[in-house]
Amino acid sequence: MVLARALFKKDTIIKQKLAQSSDLPASQIQKIPRGSLLVLQSFASPSSNHVKISFTSLDFQNFTGSWFAFTGSVLQTTPNGEIFTQDVDIIKQPLVAVKTIDQRLSTQSPKNVVNIPADRQVIGNQQGFLKIVFNTDTFIKREPVAKESLQPNLVQAVPAGTELILSTNLPSTSNVVSFPINNSHVQFSLKDIALNGFSQNWFAFTKHVGIELAS
Repeated sequence: MVLARALFKKDTIIKQKLAQSSDLPASQIQKIPRGSLLVLQSFASPSSNHVKISFTSLDFQNFTGSWFAFTGSVLQTTPNGEIFTQDVDIIKQPLVAVKTIDQRLSTQSPKNVVNIPADRQVIGNQQGFLKIVFNTDTFIKREPVAKESLQPNLVQAVPAGTELILSTNLPSTSNVVSFPINNSHVQFSLKDIALNGFSQNWFAFTKHVGIELAS
């Protein structure tokens, strides 16, 4: 399966209107951190240094329409519709699965946390150095239970191929970052992005996602 996705190469503010973000209310803008990879429902060729995009499943600010992302100058376009720009690339690639949290837990002990390797010296004080990768269409939830038992605003659908930057502690002296495991779910918080009004303490099924170093 080939996915069309937007790769954010810089911290970017997407907007509901083609205007200066400082002129728009907070409800019409959304910060997207560098390294995010978001699955697209549609996109248009860049115009006025912006690309018009709409997302599959993810509804920022409870808005399901199109957003505008600043691109800077267009560097390259390809025959298959890929677009490479200074700030945001539109790429079309097959889904490549990563090692799941469940697979990591199978080789780790104890089982109430998963430890993700991260070199403390390399990371320094950098934030946003880990990402959560979605191998399959799934849901993240505010509690580690079946989504049917939760109110709709406590559940967010996330399509396969999505990569979101995490808000975490810096690596420990053992060069790991630990994430709690509860009822076969991994608990995590998102950097800059709020879904359904929440950025902290989301849960994802351990067989559906992995956590990797962000590039």
